[in-house]
Amino acid sequence: MAAEPQELVVREQQNVASETGLVPRLGAPDAVEILKTRLAQWKEIKSALIGQTETEDWMRFGNSYYLRESGASELVVPTGFSLTGLQKDGPKILEDDKGKFWYVSISGIAQFREAVEEIIHSVSSRDPFFSGRGGRIAYTEIRPENVERKCVTQHRRKAICAIFALNNLTAAELLKGGIDAGKIRVVDYASGGSGGSSHIESLGQKISRIMDWVKGRDEQLWSSLYRLLTAAEDGKPVTRPDELESAVAQQVLNHLEAIQQAVTDGELADSAAILEYAQKLVGEME
Repeated sequence: MAAEPQELVVREQQNVASETGLVPRLGAPDAVEILKTRLAQWKEIKSALIGQTETEDWMRFGNSYYLRESGASELVVPTGFSLTGLQKDGPKILEDDKGKFWYVSISGIAQFREAVEEIIHSVSSRDPFFSGRGGRIAYTEIRPENVERKCVTQHRRKAICAIFALNNLTAAELLKGGIDAGKIRVVDYASGGSGGSSHIESLGQKISRIMDWVKGRDEQLWSSLYRLLTAAEDGKPVTRPDELESAVAQQVLNHLEAIQQAVTDGELADSAAILEYAQKLVGEME
């Protein structure tokens, strides 16, 4: 027997709901309840995502907390997050009234279930990560592939944090996910060049942060790796990260960033492989 017209309407609504996961019709009697349910579920998903990270995967700027690249990478596989349609511009040399610099820009489409968002990110060799405070390192002393690698990882971090709403979190939100905000490293604010304020992590602080990550993986590797990267002579004390000359500190940081990315990508499986890779990086600079 043929279905009644009202039954056909109900079936149509159910089909649309199953395909999109959204409220089938604006103004439906249960629209508000459905939305409340979805929001509650999303809060639980968000807490579960935070629970997949570690304390060292976060940093604090002012009163807000931000997920580092290392933590963002941990969420790709378990969530099924995708980043497609990638388009890259650079690395290339640009020039303005301050001189020449390396520049890279990447765009792509981030997607998780029905959520879709275009993400665009760019990085230049004038980033404090490469040039230190005030951009004292010339672009000729910075390897373009390192600028490109940084743009790739930051673009992915930006996409993951945007699609999962993991930006500007509070201590309470982190705690619900099992992260103690009191143990998160604080990045102090420093005076910006154009008046206002901006958050700048010094070269020494960046080196110390990544070396802490190394130490967490292997206590013995920490000392050997740092001595190798800073060319410390046997039997003599090493120079502290915040006491390294700016050019040396930048070189050490570039090597550490390359090592950390290689480990994250699964290219380096153990401490011996990390040291061998570090020796190769140091050799290329000699």
